[in-house]
Amino acid sequence: MDAVPAPEVSALVLHGQRSQLVPVTDEHATELRRIRAAREVRRYWRDVDASSGWPLDEPSVARFAVLVDGEVRGLAQYTEEDDEDYRHASIDIFLDPVMHGEGLGRDAVATLARYLVDHRGHHRLVIDPAADNTAAIRCYASVGFRPCGGHAALRARRPRRGLARRAADGLAGRRAEARQHRRTAAGFSCSGAAHVHRPHRSPLHLDQRHPLSAAERHNGDMTELRVAHTADLPTEALQAVRELLDGAFPADEAYTEQDHEHALGGVHALVWEGTELIGHGSVVMRRLLHDGRALRTGYVEAVAVRADRRRLGHGDAVMGSLERVIRRGYVCGALSASGMAGAFYASRGWQVWTGTISVVTPHGVERAEDEEGGIYVLPGSASLTARGDLACDWRDGEPW
Repeated sequence: MDAVPAPEVSALVLHGQRSQLVPVTDEHATELRRIRAAREVRRYWRDVDASSGWPLDEPSVARFAVLVDGEVRGLAQYTEEDDEDYRHASIDIFLDPVMHGEGLGRDAVATLARYLVDHRGHHRLVIDPAADNTAAIRCYASVGFRPCGGHAALRARRPRRGLARRAADGLAGRRAEARQHRRTAAGFSCSGAAHVHRPHRSPLHLDQRHPLSAAERHNGDMTELRVAHTADLPTEALQAVRELLDGAFPADEAYTEQDHEHALGGVHALVWEGTELIGHGSVVMRRLLHDGRALRTGYVEAVAVRADRRRLGHGDAVMGSLERVIRRGYVCGALSASGMAGAFYASRGWQVWTGTISVVTPHGVERAEDEEGGIYVLPGSASLTARGDLACDWRDGEPW
């Protein structure tokens, strides 16, 4: 049985929090080949798999270039099985190694998964990373995928090849699993044929018909990013924000009432794990003065991820949402950071202000030398050179 022909996606653009997924064309091919040839990628995507026409060689595979700020940063693809007994979609992805560890994979996988569920009508998605690719497995788990031995283990008997060929090769196994499925309770069972599991693969699936239990969500298997204005957040959510931030900062940098006041009145990005808030950031409007202009600025406040949920891409997800608000609603962005936090923002394209820093106080403009070297800006439509003087408007507490 041949794989299902890929749907027409030539005009489709999928928008994530940080990435855009656009159908692969000739103009993406050279860069995608370069990324695929990188040692870190080639380890899991063997060069022998790629034909001379790759990545435009398999009509049954829907392939998207993963773009960040217009630059090709990887590839995401899927195939579909439409037999009603075992209908599902299979996903694969690789990214430029320079983007590893920045949350881009989570964003791209979540974006493609939403499209397959919301627009292609799938209830079950499958992805099968190598068992030793722990970073990929953590990434997929944070989107909501769960380990599943039976189905994908059968499909993974052979080394990774083109998706279309793998779909055909796995048909017999899927038929066997479908029989096992009908013998069990309604819904997906991954117990069938588990005795053929190959240790070099670690298959995962996401089944929309069986939402994760509260315990599984608590263990980090499913998270949800929500964006809302302060006015639209219920009291319980605002209290959860305050509790998260109270516990996120060390004693010598305690989160104060004034700090919390600064974080309100704008747009919040919140990462929920079940009913628990594990990540937050907000962007509020401020006026910054530079070169004789008062700049409508999206100022980032109160970015934090719960200690036991860090380094899983949640900070990137929060910032991706806030940066989208800034780019669409303000002429530039700004924030105050130091140390490792500054390095994090710099990796996302924020630029440290190399000029002087000031504050417009009730008594006039005063220089704030202790803030210099710790103020970052995100250029937008405003022309900024990160030199000269940058002054912020006055507020109670820490001005910057």
